[in-house]
Amino acid sequence: MCRTGVVAALVAILAWTGGPLAAQRADRLNPLIALHEAGKPVFGLYAPSPGGGPARAGAEPQPRKSPADRAAETVGYTLSDFIF
Repeated sequence: MCRTGVVAALVAILAWTGGPLAAQRADRLNPLIALHEAGKPVFGLYAPSPGGGPARAGAEPQPRKSPADRAAETVGYTLSDFIF
């Protein structure tokens, strides 16, 4: 009888709260989850390098970029979903 009461209480609580799915909100803090659930691709951007490395054969060496320039370039690129 005690076990039946516990099971009945759990069923009542799940019915009242909506179960585990009630914790899943449509307006998520992380918008990438919604893209994954919709089956859409997610594209990331790796932060750009400072440049200034060795030049390839026949190419001009690239000047080094300051951290502020790299940050502005990264934030200005709007075609990615996240930056790492």
